[in-house]
Amino acid sequence: MKSGKTFEEIQDGERFSGAMTVTESHVVLAAGIFGDLAPLHVNEVFAEKTRFRTRIAHGTLTTGIMAGVLSSYFYGTAIGYLEQYVRFLAPVNIGDTVFSEWEVVERLPKRKLGGGIVSFKITCRIQDGTPVLEGTAKAVISSQPYEPTAPSSTQASMR
Repeated sequence: MKSGKTFEEIQDGERFSGAMTVTESHVVLAAGIFGDLAPLHVNEVFAEKTRFRTRIAHGTLTTGIMAGVLSSYFYGTAIGYLEQYVRFLAPVNIGDTVFSEWEVVERLPKRKLGGGIVSFKITCRIQDGTPVLEGTAKAVISSQPYEPTAPSSTQASMR
């Protein structure tokens, strides 16, 4: 996979996006991984009696889909995800396609970090245009792509 943009290549106002359709498997796996077996996510009979009329995806699944777009765009240059604030606006159902759009709102060079901190505005919508999430995030982006190296014999023996 080609390395993502470096800190110096990013421009204020730059936008990038991605999309993923939420499947039954996503919701079931999320329930197990998160340990969130709330009936709204895993019990159709229960969920049919709620205002949603069906099971909905976990909010953390939606934020995971969103974060995956960032990870892909900065593949090999994202050093760390510093913070995230999101507000959920509407549910995401099984079968919905989540479109995540990221916008660069600020760049702060940090020489000690080997790049800088980038602040983003995030919006997620589903296929009919309904906004389901809005928020902000910050990440450390490197000035150079990460180049994996083979562990030294000393490092290998420490495992």
